[in-house]
Amino acid sequence: MQSTSSQSNVKVSQSRSALEGQVCEYFMTFTCLTSQIQKLDPSSPGEWKAFAMLHLRSNIDSSESVPSE
Repeated sequence: MQSTSSQSNVKVSQSRSALEGQVCEYFMTFTCLTSQIQKLDPSSPGEWKAFAMLHLRSNIDSSESVPSE
């Protein structure tokens, strides 16, 4: 009984660290996007559009759940 409980604890800690890594990655991406957005010129919509298109495209490319046509 002792060995099974310690094994499940190891699994939980592994999945937790993986999740923390993912959250950290998202947070870093968000922080980076926020700093880039602050640098954009509010008076030029073209700059915003290019920025949005670039990041939308990179997000779509990286997600494998989107079916390719």
